[in-house]
Amino acid sequence: MALPVVLWRNILRNSGAVITASSTASGFAATNVKDWRSFTFWKAGSTTSPQYIDIDLGGAGSTDADSLVVVNHNMVAEGGNLKVYADAVTPGTTQVQASYAPSSDITELKTFTAPGAKRYWRVEFNKGAPFTNAPYAAVIMLGLKMTMPEYVAPDLDPYLHDIEAIGNRTDGGHVAGVVLRGVPRRGTLRFGGDAGVLRSFITSDFNPFLTQRYRRYEPWVFQLDSADSEFSPARYVKRPNGGMAAWVPIGGTYARMKCDVPFEEALMEAA
Repeated sequence: MALPVVLWRNILRNSGAVITASSTASGFAATNVKDWRSFTFWKAGSTTSPQYIDIDLGGAGSTDADSLVVVNHNMVAEGGNLKVYADAVTPGTTQVQASYAPSSDITELKTFTAPGAKRYWRVEFNKGAPFTNAPYAAVIMLGLKMTMPEYVAPDLDPYLHDIEAIGNRTDGGHVAGVVLRGVPRRGTLRFGGDAGVLRSFITSDFNPFLTQRYRRYEPWVFQLDSADSEFSPARYVKRPNGGMAAWVPIGGTYARMKCDVPFEEALMEAA
């Protein structure tokens, strides 16, 4: 059983970062991958392999990362691979994540060994032959993950699966049809349960996540347990409207605190 992981930092959104692509189809700008919307895309202008997204942090300053997230892409459908480069020169030749086959076209999370602060980063989409359809991706994130020091309270459904639907009946009570809206990913994270987490972690890691991402209603990625294949899929989530995350001291002191973090899907998957 592995500790939960939150990925919220994204160097593509650093001030001054310049994002370009190997090719771009009309209307599918490379810069679309840095916003949070799962329905606006970068799409390559050809099916030639490889295709890639380049990030130059020159204006933002060199930055480290140990995790890649790709949301709403087609590498699984295309039988393609992902690869990550980071370097002090461009085009970068230092591979920090070897080419691998992603497991999800919805939300893909891959962690790797942090190479240290680098100016130039590249996310490559590749295949041994030309792609059948041009590669695309809605959101790309590169950043340092936040590994939680405590597990999630056992009141969270680890499968995070339901189907949001409207069932219709006739006046006589017979089934007339069903409208399937999608799969909601909703719940509340309570790290450490009633014991909470240490104040030192709150100050150094968790509060920046709350103030710079969660409370701004901006999406982030959560992985419950990387060591369990059923609970390892990453979820692209956000703060629900009206959701609150406030600290409560444990035992009348500030040494440990607990904080309920409600979340909902930022991308609803098809049912």
